[in-house]
Amino acid sequence: MTGMKNTFQVINRMVEDGVIRRYAIGGAVAALNYIEPTLTDDLDILISIDELANQPSSGLVTLEPVFAYLRNAGYTEF
Repeated sequence: MTGMKNTFQVINRMVEDGVIRRYAIGGAVAALNYIEPTLTDDLDILISIDELANQPSSGLVTLEPVFAYLRNAGYTEF
């Protein structure tokens, strides 16, 4: 679970730094609260795009603030 723990640390740091405001966990990891534990390597993170900083006034939404933050933190692979 070290990878999952590190992921949560990065996401929480993004909240602290104001890149995203709120998030929710979905998918299999969220289901682990209700079912018998099992191994999963994926993590579904849901964020509110209405609350992303630095959005253009055109109304088009870009995830570039999230991607730029992660690139600057050294994460370059999806």
